[in-house]
Amino acid sequence: MTICPKCQYKRTVADTTPDWQCPNCGIAYNKFTATEKISRAEPKASHEKEKVIDPKIETPRQEESWLSILAASLLMFGSALYFYWLLSDFETHGGELRMPSILIGLYKAFGKFGIVGIFALLGFIVGGIAMNKKNEGTTKNMN
Repeated sequence: MTICPKCQYKRTVADTTPDWQCPNCGIAYNKFTATEKISRAEPKASHEKEKVIDPKIETPRQEESWLSILAASLLMFGSALYFYWLLSDFETHGGELRMPSILIGLYKAFGKFGIVGIFALLGFIVGGIAMNKKNEGTTKNMN
């Protein structure tokens, strides 16, 4: 025996309508069940309060974003210092230069200060991006 999900009519053996249709209200059981699932989900969403984010408050995601970019900038400056030290040692004492082949090519083309300059420039660029992100968050807080 099937019970209608809409009108709660209990189907009997004497009912002549098709098995998929309620004899009392006429709905198709499977269609009503599908729409009922959707309509039950919608009221929950409409009754719940939406989280309103105050644009004046800097969210942790914004804070993490500019901090991670700043960390990348510091990594670039650190790399520039490391390569300066490595190449100074190589030029002074000779020996084998252990670096990726692209950096060896840059060293041959631009010299020690070329590689150091590239990493320092990347550090400045990435640092500028980090400060720009930080200022965007600060500007939003002022508005």
